[in-house]
This record gives sequence, structure tokens and C-alpha cells, in this order.
Amino acid sequence: ALGTTVSACTCLANYYRGATACVSCGPGGTSAAGSIGVSACTCAATYYLGAAGCEDIAAGKQGQTTATVGGTYVSPGATFQVDCAAGKYSASGDGECSACPANSTTATAGSSAQTACNCLANYYGDGQAGTCTACPGSGTIAAQTTASATAATACACPANSYGANASAGCTPCANGGTSAG
Repeated sequence: ALGTTVSACTCLANYYRGATACVSCGPGGTSAAGSIGVSACTCAATYYLGAAGCEDIAAGKQGQTTATVGGTYVSPGATFQVDCAAGKYSASGDGECSACPANSTTATAGSSAQTACNCLANYYGDGQAGTCTACPGSGTIAAQTTASATAATACACPANSYGANASAGCTPCANGGTSAG
């Protein structure tokens, strides 16, 4: 007797038997002939195994075997696409998330370009170009929140000192005097 459901079918290589038909593993996906269920598919690098087969990993994300942000990159074999952790970015989703240049970070997880990197607090320069430098003389400056580069003259004198700015030089408050900086 002939089968009356899809279970009577043997799917070709790179397909799996779904609930009602043989389904492609998707772009970059492979499976052995006769595979049953999407979990039989293996995805190539730059793809992850989604609910219906292999799917391209999006910009700002990396492939992992767990859904935890900041987890370990894997390729091939990813079963999740996960946002890059804060301080990292991925322009294409085609590899491991890249760290922002030294002394810079991103404001949020899921950044898709180095242009999301800004200098940390007490560093001046241009985080997007990777030129964040410590303020001179222990000077202070807020973390960058925009793409605008900052100069050493924007570094304020540290607490318990005074002056035009940390770049020009700061004078300690005498005889135990204090200041906000």
C-alpha cells in the first residue's frame, strides 16, 4: 500500500522531512538524504540554524550555540544569531564580533559598525577612528556619546586642582584645599 502522509517520503540530500513536505535546509545548508527534521541540517559559515533552516547572520550579530549575548562565536555550527556585546560590532554578521579600538566602547549591544565606538570616560579623541588617548595630568572628560571627536583641551582638571584645562596644566589646591576639578 502507498503511504498517505509525508512520512512515506525519503527526502533528497540538503532537504529534511518537515510536517507536510520535504523542505530545503536553506542557503548554505546541508543534510544527508533521508533526513528528518530541521535539526538534521548543518549550516555553513555565516549562517545559523533557524526554525525553518539555515539563515544568514545579520549585521550586528554573530553565530553561537547559545542565545546569550557575549557568548562564544562558532562557525559553522551556529544555532543562534546573537547581538554583539556592548564594546563590539559586526558589519556583516560574517564572523566573530570585533572589539572596538582601545579605550572605546559602544553604547549598546548589537552594533553593526566601528562608527558606533566612542571614547571611554577620561579619554579624548575619536573612538570611531581608534584614537582615544588618556587625558593628560589625570584630567577628566565624560564618555563620548556622539561621533564628534574631542580634543585634549576638553579634559578638565581633576578634583582638588584648578586651571584652564588638563592639557594646559592644573595646579593642586594648596594646604589641603579642595575643588570639584
